[in-house]
Amino acid sequence: MSLAFYLLAAVTALPALRPTPPPEPPHPIVSHHVVSTGSADAQALFDRGLTLYYAYNGGQAVEDFAQALKRDQRLAIGYWGEALGYGADINTALDERHFNLAKSAIAHAVALETGGSSEERAYIDAMAKRYAGPWRDHARAESEYRDAMAALVQSYPNDDDAKTLYAEALLEKQSGDKLWKPDGLPTTNDTKTIVDLLDGVLAHNPANIMANHLFIHTFDYSNDQRRALTSADRLAADEFEPAAEHLTHMPAHTYVETGEYTKAIANSHRAIEMFHQFLSSPGAYTEHDQYLAHDIDIGLRAAMMLGNYHNALDLARQYDVRTGSKSAELAAMRRFNRWTEIRTLARGNDAPARLARSWAAVAAGNPAAAQSEVEALRALKVDPGEALLANIALLQNHPAQAIAQALAGVKSEGSQSGEYVPNSPALETLGAIYYRVGNFSRAKQSFQKALILYPGDPRALFGLSQTLAKLGETAQSIAVQARFTAIWKGGDTTLSMTDL
Repeated sequence: MSLAFYLLAAVTALPALRPTPPPEPPHPIVSHHVVSTGSADAQALFDRGLTLYYAYNGGQAVEDFAQALKRDQRLAIGYWGEALGYGADINTALDERHFNLAKSAIAHAVALETGGSSEERAYIDAMAKRYAGPWRDHARAESEYRDAMAALVQSYPNDDDAKTLYAEALLEKQSGDKLWKPDGLPTTNDTKTIVDLLDGVLAHNPANIMANHLFIHTFDYSNDQRRALTSADRLAADEFEPAAEHLTHMPAHTYVETGEYTKAIANSHRAIEMFHQFLSSPGAYTEHDQYLAHDIDIGLRAAMMLGNYHNALDLARQYDVRTGSKSAELAAMRRFNRWTEIRTLARGNDAPARLARSWAAVAAGNPAAAQSEVEALRALKVDPGEALLANIALLQNHPAQAIAQALAGVKSEGSQSGEYVPNSPALETLGAIYYRVGNFSRAKQSFQKALILYPGDPRALFGLSQTLAKLGETAQSIAVQARFTAIWKGGDTTLSMTDL
C-alpha cells in the first residue's frame, strides 16, 4: 500500500468537522415580580410591563399589563400595573386625562384584590390612595400615596420593587436640581431617604435596573456625580429590548457629567438606534417618541466637547430633523470654527442664522458686522449671549467690558447643569478672554474651574496648558497638554486660543 493510501484512510477516519454555531444573542433583561396567577403568560407580560415602566415607557407598559389581564382576568395587580403606567414618572407629569384613566384602573384592582396576596393588596391600597378623590385634590392624594409606600416598605423590607417605587415617588416630589446643596449635602430628608433606599437595594442586588436608573437621576445635579458611575456602567453593559431604550440612554447622563464623553456618545447612538427599532415595531406607543430628541441632545452635547466635528455634525443634523430648524447644525459649526460652512448655510434672517453670522464676523475680525447682527437679534427679542458680546467688546478694544460680559456669562450659566452640559461652557470663554488680555493667573483659575464643573473638557485643558506655559509652569503645562492630546485623539479640528 502507498503512503498516500494510509494518509487518506487516516483523514477519512477523523470525525466530521462541524462549524461552531454562532453564540446566541443576549436575552433582553426583564424585571421579575411574582404575582398571584397560574398563567405563565400573564406573569411574563406583567414582568415586561413593570420593566417598561422602569424604562419610563408608561404607555407601552399599560399595553402589556392589559395583555396580562387578558390571560388572567382575575389578576388584580394587573389593573394596579395599568394605574402605574398611566401615572407620572420623573420625566412625565400627571395630567387630568391620565389621572382619570388610572383612577378607573385602580378601581378595578380594588374590586378584585381579595384574590391577591397580602402584599399585592398593600400595593393596590397604596395606589388607590393616589387616585382617591377628584383631580383638583391630586396633590394631597400624592402625599398620601407616598406615606402608603413608606408603610409598604416597612411591612415588606425585602421587596426591592416597593423600595424603588417609593424612591420614584419621592423623586417626583421635587426636581432633580433641588436634591442637593452646593456643598454636596442633601437639601431635605427626602434626599437622604432616596439614597438610603437605593443603596439598600443595590447592596444585595447590584443588577436591579430601576435602582440603577434612579441612582443616576438622583446624582445628576450633585457635586459628586461620579457616585453614579457604577450604576451607569451596569446599565451600559445590559441588553434591553428596543421599547426599553431609555435604560440604555441613562448611562449617557453620568458619562457626559463626569467627562466620559466618548462613552456618552456611544450610549446615545445605541439608544437612538434602539428607539428607531421600537418605533418601527407593530403597535409601538408613539407618544414615547419624546425621548428621541433627548437621546440625540445628550449625545450631541458630549460630541460638542470633543474634537471630531463630523460626529457632532451628524448628531446636530439628527436633532434639527426633530425640531425643523438648522440651529443645532449651525451651533456645531460655531463650536468647531467652520466659518466657511457657516457663511454658506446661514443665509436667512432668522435668529440661528444671524447668531452664526455674528460669530463668523468675530472670527473674521469684523466687530461692526458682528454688532449689526447683534442689533438684529435684539430686534427679534433674542438674547445674543454674553460670550458673543464679550468677544465683540474685545475686538473693539474694550477689555474691561469683555471681562465683565464673560463673568456675566459664567454667572448666568450657573454650576448645576446635570446632563445638560453647555455646548460652549462660559468658563472656557472667560479663561480665553483673560488669556488674550494677558491676565494669565485669572485665566488659569478660570480653566481650572471649568475642569471641576466639566471634567475632561479638552478645550479647557488646551487653554490651561497654554496658560501654564505663559506663567512659566513648564512641567505642568506639558502634563496638561498630554491629557488634552489623549482626549482629543481622533479629532479633526485644530485649536488655537482665539478658538475658545
